[in-house]
Amino acid sequence: MEQKDFSNAAEFFFNTNENNNTTTPTEEISEAKYNVREIISKNEEKLTKRVQLTIYPTAYEQAKLKAISEGRSFNNYVNELILKDLSK
Repeated sequence: MEQKDFSNAAEFFFNTNENNNTTTPTEEISEAKYNVREIISKNEEKLTKRVQLTIYPTAYEQAKLKAISEGRSFNNYVNELILKDLSK
C-alpha cells in the first residue's frame, strides 16, 4: 500500500494539482457581468445551484405576492432580478 505524504495540510482537504485554466477569476466575473444571459444560454445551464437566503419577512411577503400576481414563482422572480442586475 502506498504511503501518502501530507506535509502540506491543504493536500489532505484539497486537490492541489495545478490547473491549466488560462482565464483568471476576474476575467470570468467581468465576462459574466456583461453577457450573463448569453453565457447561460450557450452552456444550456440548468437551475441546479441552491442557496440559503436571509431576507426580511415583509420583503419576502411582498416579493412573493408580486411574483404570484405576475404568474410566476418566487424563485423565478428572484432569478430574473439577479439576471437583470447583472446585465446592466
